[in-house]
Amino acid sequence: MGRSKSAGPPQGCVIDAALSELVRKGASNDPAAFFSRFDIILEAIATSQKALEALIDPVMVDIGLMRADQKNMAEKVTEVDSVLAFTCPTFVEMKQQLQDLQYKVCTLENRAADAEEYSSCNNVWLVDLQDKVEEPSEELYLKDWFLASGGTEKFFIIFLNRKHK
Repeated sequence: MGRSKSAGPPQGCVIDAALSELVRKGASNDPAAFFSRFDIILEAIATSQKALEALIDPVMVDIGLMRADQKNMAEKVTEVDSVLAFTCPTFVEMKQQLQDLQYKVCTLENRAADAEEYSSCNNVWLVDLQDKVEEPSEELYLKDWFLASGGTEKFFIIFLNRKHK
């Protein structure tokens, strides 16, 4: 679904452009081009938290995070508004990084306890594929998986899915 979004700050535009390219290249199974966009996205995100916020409609976004799986290429991107890419030494560090940006971090392990609050716009779901986690159920709102072929275990993708109320 198209995003009708106001212009927003320059960083937001830069990220948006990079994201569009990222999704397009990823979907066409071109890993080299796919990964070449990360630096732009990371640099823009590093500039300020506002850049990250510029990507999202603060009221109706769910964020899910997963580690890239080397064996799979991009499968499908249907109702995903944006995809953010981060590189991070560890899953724990990634979690900390998100908490530093003041997002409520939920993992698969504590999802039951957090289910009540899942409608909060600042929830971040962390899905770590390192443990061969089954595909998340619909309750996680992560219906669209974007699996990229990557050469590193330090690679994460954040999904921003619109909530369908």
